Amino acid sequence: MEFVFLPLIIVLFQWRNFESAEWGFTAFYLVYAVLLVTNSEIPTNSRIGSFYLGIPSAAYVTFIFPELYTRYSERAMRVLSVIGLLVAFVALISIF
Repeated sequence: MEFVFLPLIIVLFQWRNFESAEWGFTAFYLVYAVLLVTNSEIPTNSRIGSFYLGIPSAAYVTFIFPELYTRYSERAMRVLSVIGLLVAFVALISIF
């Protein structure tokens, strides 16, 4: 589960380009990652792992680099990223 911290490597290279929205989302992702690692009640199933690890990681990368998806607008990609992380966060909180 420590792989959840892997997308935070982006901060080392892009921190000068961050605005307040990126810093806020990074803080929210960091809180999520710490809660995920400290919670030991999560079952170790590949589907559960992809939900708690894959979706939030992809949401973080998509929020930081919304221009990678040229089919949709940047605002739409950021909203979908927030929704993805928020759903995983609520599911994680409901385990407690």
